[in-house]
Amino acid sequence: MDRFRTVLCPIDFSALTKSTLEVASRICQRFGARLVLHHNQGPIPPDFLSVHWMWSEEHEQHEQRKDIDAAELLQRLFETVPADVDVEAKITRGPLEKGVLFLAKTLPADLVVMGSHGWSTPEHRSVTERVVLEAPCTVLTIRDGCDPEKLFATRPGKRPHALPVLVVVDRLDGPNAALDFALALAERMPHELDLLHVLKPTRPDRRAGQRERRIDDARQRLESLIPELLTGRARVHVAEGNPGQEILNLAQTTEPLFMLVGARKKTLLRRKRAKQTSLEVLHGAECPAWFVPESSLRPKPR
Repeated sequence: MDRFRTVLCPIDFSALTKSTLEVASRICQRFGARLVLHHNQGPIPPDFLSVHWMWSEEHEQHEQRKDIDAAELLQRLFETVPADVDVEAKITRGPLEKGVLFLAKTLPADLVVMGSHGWSTPEHRSVTERVVLEAPCTVLTIRDGCDPEKLFATRPGKRPHALPVLVVVDRLDGPNAALDFALALAERMPHELDLLHVLKPTRPDRRAGQRERRIDDARQRLESLIPELLTGRARVHVAEGNPGQEILNLAQTTEPLFMLVGARKKTLLRRKRAKQTSLEVLHGAECPAWFVPESSLRPKPR
């Protein structure tokens, strides 16, 4: 990661919009990036007409009114963005998640900052879930109750470098998207890093000594991934068990500013497990969760 050039911020004018926009604006200020607000107007009228949905002048006036209302609301949001941030807006029609993914690819975006309204249910389909799993760039998710000041300012009684960032290291050999991203980010943010690797549960027939050697070996390999430049700023943690639960357990203990979770190409079975872990973190984390796909580390055409 050299730096962020374009930050995409989907907004729905809900109560969560204010926090999401403030976080996106501050990131743009810090990295000198342009901010692209995205609002989706809903489904496009069908090409074929039926007695159940007749496209009439009344429908057309309603859609025009929606466009005017959206433009007015976007203009009000523009006024809340710091003057030194280059901001523009995109309005799309159709399925929201497709609009977000399309813009993330074609702008192209280096980061998507968006709110999460909870798990998908029969009554509520989580757009954030699909974006996290399919976006070509990093995705920072914000939940209700997020205080942007805690992300960018010092908490009472703590210095900035004492505020940790939790980094999930899913492999100890080969490329690791979250770790590479965290190390690059650490050059611009003076915070401490808590590196976590979760091992599969030990087989019941293994002795306690074997289990301890296995954990010690993983800890040493994790420590070897820390560059000399970050000596003293990074701590390592190794756990056994369900990855999603272990990540959330450590987050409760360390109270990170945010957590970084990687995603890479996997077999069908590992992809299913990784999806479940991502969704557990997305909906279970009390702090913002930053998802880093392997593809985000490749240079993007401009």
